[in-house]
Amino acid sequence: FKMVNDTLGHAAGDQMLIEVAQRILKAVRPADTVARLGGDEFVIVLEDIHDLRNAVIVAERVLSSLDEEINVRGHSINTNASIGIALNQDGTMDGEELLRHADIAMYRAKEKGRARFEVFDLEMHSRTVMMMRTETELRRAIGTNEILLHYQPVVDLEKRIVAGFEALVRWNQPGRGMISPADFIPLAEETGLICALGRQVLYQACRQNREWKDQFGEPTVMSVNLSVYQLQREDVVSMVRDILTDTKLPPSTLKLELTEGAFLDYSKGGLDALDELKAMGVGLSIDDFGTGYSSFGYLGKLPIETIKLDRSFIMGLPEDPDHAAISKAILAMAQAMDLKVIAEG
Repeated sequence: FKMVNDTLGHAAGDQMLIEVAQRILKAVRPADTVARLGGDEFVIVLEDIHDLRNAVIVAERVLSSLDEEINVRGHSINTNASIGIALNQDGTMDGEELLRHADIAMYRAKEKGRARFEVFDLEMHSRTVMMMRTETELRRAIGTNEILLHYQPVVDLEKRIVAGFEALVRWNQPGRGMISPADFIPLAEETGLICALGRQVLYQACRQNREWKDQFGEPTVMSVNLSVYQLQREDVVSMVRDILTDTKLPPSTLKLELTEGAFLDYSKGGLDALDELKAMGVGLSIDDFGTGYSSFGYLGKLPIETIKLDRSFIMGLPEDPDHAAISKAILAMAQAMDLKVIAEG
C-alpha cells in the first residue's frame, strides 16, 4: 500500500483500498462487519461463530479473493494479506482485548511469509511480550557499543589475496550475551529501528575501513547489508554520501548488499536510489542468491555488479549433483552478464 502511495499517488492508493474492501465484503456474509482500521489494515467481525473451522474458511476466502491482481490506473498491482484470527469463545473478552489478540496473530502471519493466516494462542502472547522487551532493549542499545561488527574476509581465489571484507552485525546484550542478527533484524525492520541501526552499522564499517587505510595505506572494499526498509523509509543516497564524506573514503570502497526479495520488492517502486548509488561509484550486490526468486531474467535490469551464491549450495559441493548443476549454471550466467560471483563459506 505504501509503495502504491509513494509511486502512483494517494488517489491510486485510495482506489486500491476500495477494491480490496469490496473483495473482502464479497468473501464474508451480509451480517458480518468489515471496517478499515487505518492504513492498509482491515478488521472483520464474525458473529455467531463458535467453531474455529468457520473462521478459517472465511480467512481462506479472503486470501483467495486477494490473489487476483488489482488494476490501478493502468498498473497491475499484486496484493496479498496477512490475517490474524482470534476467538471469543466464552464471551468474557472485551473488544479491545480480542482485537489485540487478532493483531498479535496477524504479525505472526507476516513473520511466517505473508499471504497466510494464523490463529492466536497463549504462546503467541508470551512471544509478543518477549518481543516488546527486546524492542525496548534494542532501542536502548542502538548508538552504544553493544552493537558490534565482525568482519569476514572476502578472498580472491585467482589472485589468492583478501579482496575485501563483509561487515556482520552482532548485538552483545548484557545478561543475554551475543544475539544473532536473525533474532533482532526482523524486529528492527518491523518497528522502524532498522534505519537508525543501519546508519550505525554503515558508519562503523566505513570508520573501520578508514582506520585500516590509515594503518596499511590502502582502503579495502567493505560490504554492508542494506535492508529494503531503509530504501523505503529514508534517503539512503544522502546517508551513504554523508558517511563516505565524513570518513573520507571514496565510494568505490563500499559495496551494499540486498537480498533477492529486497531488489524485487523495491523494483516495483522504482530503482532510482540504487541507480544513484551506482552512479556515485558504490558497488551493489545480491545477497544469498538462489534462495529467493532466482529469476535470471530480472538480473539485467538491476544495477548490480556482484551476486553472492548462497552457502546452502556451497556446503553440498561437490557431492550433491543438483547443487553442482545449479552452481555451474549461475557461474555461466554471471560470466555471460559480466557479473562477479562470491561463494559464501
